[in-house]
Amino acid sequence: MYSFRNAIPADFPGIQKILDRVSLPVDGVQSHLQNFLVYETGGEIVACGGFEAYFPAVLVRSVAVLPAYRGKGIGQNLIRTLLEKFRAEQFKKVFLLTFDAEEYFQRHFGFQAVNRFQAPPAIRNSVEFTTACPQSAICMVKYLV
Repeated sequence: MYSFRNAIPADFPGIQKILDRVSLPVDGVQSHLQNFLVYETGGEIVACGGFEAYFPAVLVRSVAVLPAYRGKGIGQNLIRTLLEKFRAEQFKKVFLLTFDAEEYFQRHFGFQAVNRFQAPPAIRNSVEFTTACPQSAICMVKYLV
């Protein structure tokens, strides 16, 4: 099991480096940095992921693992950690946008592809939905009830 810690402002450059490396948008990350988790090894942040809370729904965003660290379970543990947090805080629905990980989120975590308009208005109005991710991104949901 990997141990994640809450991100601090000084982590933003490391998070930005990962997101740039894996071609994920950085827009809006700083506004929600308090909701990010990071994993570091050797003094370098190698994985990150965060969320935007719009109770009773939540938007997962910017989940990334540097390529050299993939296949070790870091990403899966990060998503599980976030899902446990969401259950503890009694969120009902978890949304995310993805370009190429639809099968991964479906197979490992039970997310299902849905029309973007099924997301609550607050999520549809987020930076992630309105400007960071194009309309071609796949919207997915997981129900926590």
